[in-house]
Amino acid sequence: MFNVQNAAEPLTTFEGKPLGGEGEEKLTLKKVLVTYLGMYQGKGVTGEDLIRAYDLGVKIYNAENSLELDDDQFRFIKKVIESAQQPMYTALVMGQVLKKLEESKVVVEPATKVVEES
Repeated sequence: MFNVQNAAEPLTTFEGKPLGGEGEEKLTLKKVLVTYLGMYQGKGVTGEDLIRAYDLGVKIYNAENSLELDDDQFRFIKKVIESAQQPMYTALVMGQVLKKLEESKVVVEPATKVVEES
């Protein structure tokens, strides 16, 4: 499970300034993911993959400022990004996006069995 916080907050330059020009819409993790999912194509991509990319894009677009992704959705997003025939964004953007996704992993501790003493 992945719980991505601040998905609608602007990505930043190395200096910490929001990415996006003066008067332009700021670039966010949500926007980057929706762009990649919306542009998904290529050899071997099935109709099922396209529907999945669309549905996941709608889910991300409609999310407020946090995203919950299961492991399968996370792997699919990484596959979409890594399979892009031409990168849509630079390392400055994609480094932040991939790092935020990786850091959002929620570690679920296995339940411990409570043994009652008799």
